[in-house]
Amino acid sequence: MIVFDLDDCLWTPEMHTLGYPGPTKPVKGKVEGFAEELVIGMKCPNGPTVKLFDGARKALIELATDRAYQDIIIAVASSSLEPT
Repeated sequence: MIVFDLDDCLWTPEMHTLGYPGPTKPVKGKVEGFAEELVIGMKCPNGPTVKLFDGARKALIELATDRAYQDIIIAVASSSLEPT
């Protein structure tokens, strides 16, 4: 099993800094190795775009596409002082 933390490990900025409403609009862009544009972030209506770190994106793509990892369980874990 591989467990990823979310805020500031897979993406930035941290969710608790965004306010309400959170990210709602997909942002597309080019990703190395893919001809079509992929979702590379989520835009907050009144704030920044939350984006995966390049290394996190590469790791997740490899885990999802390389048969060497087909039996690996992927999970996420996160904590915050903001329960909502």
